[in-house]
Amino acid sequence: MRDELTFTSGESELKKYAFSENADSIFCGHCGSRLLVDFKPEADMLYITLGTVDGEVSCPPGFHQFVGSKAPWYKICDDLPQHDEWPEED
Repeated sequence: MRDELTFTSGESELKKYAFSENADSIFCGHCGSRLLVDFKPEADMLYITLGTVDGEVSCPPGFHQFVGSKAPWYKICDDLPQHDEWPEED
């Protein structure tokens, strides 16, 4: 939830780029690393890139997204569902 996210430092250095009508990419203004995605239709949520998490992630993996554009040499070795693009809505 958006209101549960706390920055320990560097919040003033964040930059935002609107990559679609519905979503902004939030990234480090120094190195350009993407940190968050703000998907506007879900106003109370922010999506954090797992590479920025320090410590244990407590949510279970659900699926692989955008595998249609992954490197051809990268092999996915689990049984989770794979989606070439956005997963279809239920």
